[in-house]
Amino acid sequence: MTASSKAALNHLKKLKPFDGWSIEQKDKGFRLLRRQVPLTDNYFLDIHYDAGASDAVVGILTRPRLGGSKAYAQVLVDKTGKPTTRRQTLSVQFSPSTTTATTTTTTTTSRSTSNTGPSSSTTTNVNDGIPVLTDEQNMQLIKYGAMIIGGFAVLRFVLNAAAILYILALPIVYLYMVQTCPSDESFEPKKQLKRVMRGHHLPDDHPDKPKGFLSETLARLTATVTAEVATGLAGYEVTLVSLAGAAKVVCVRVPAAHIDYYWVGAVGRWIYVYSMELNQESASS
Repeated sequence: MTASSKAALNHLKKLKPFDGWSIEQKDKGFRLLRRQVPLTDNYFLDIHYDAGASDAVVGILTRPRLGGSKAYAQVLVDKTGKPTTRRQTLSVQFSPSTTTATTTTTTTTSRSTSNTGPSSSTTTNVNDGIPVLTDEQNMQLIKYGAMIIGGFAVLRFVLNAAAILYILALPIVYLYMVQTCPSDESFEPKKQLKRVMRGHHLPDDHPDKPKGFLSETLARLTATVTAEVATGLAGYEVTLVSLAGAAKVVCVRVPAAHIDYYWVGAVGRWIYVYSMELNQESASS
């Protein structure tokens, strides 16, 4: 991350330490996440903490003009630590040294052809300028054409065979999934919420994945406190849907946090899928 995005992330973690702030960085730019849920669909040139009048965390939309330091930005989190629900832009003081841009220059080299170059095996008719292939070259073209047609025929045979095997295997796979589908009683909402909040589902190379005994212990403690407080204030709602007996989808709504969490149960285990932030009306309904 850039120095600007690190400063913005540190500010948010101090302002709202239990909201699970993180920044996603890709080739398209930067995006701010809260509890692994992106605040926006679009990416920004950088994430920046505007310590000026707005005292907000913003996403940089434009680069400063040459010799200037002002850039246009979109407000993401206001000064109270609450994500904004409407698009609001403002001008901020932003140093371009916090972001880097790579410019690729392509050089085209032209090469002239001399009449004294090496002769080709293709015979040229001087009268009309149309190249005439030799018998050997014609045989090579026929051979390559036959190889391409034969390759397509083999590929078609393999695809047809794979389709037949797939159709035959479907009933077996379905019966196996029905036999190994977890029961409704095996899903423990609070336990699963704590696992998500401490980042258990994140890959090992994820920057927010706790590493080491101390980090894992603190993450477990924080997740336990957060889950107990969130579910203790207004409880939680569990909705379970069966998919033809082969799999199950579970939604756990936590009204106090305004978030829906989703899991899929299949092949003897419960797999966390994603979470979705709710507006005030949806959370209270």
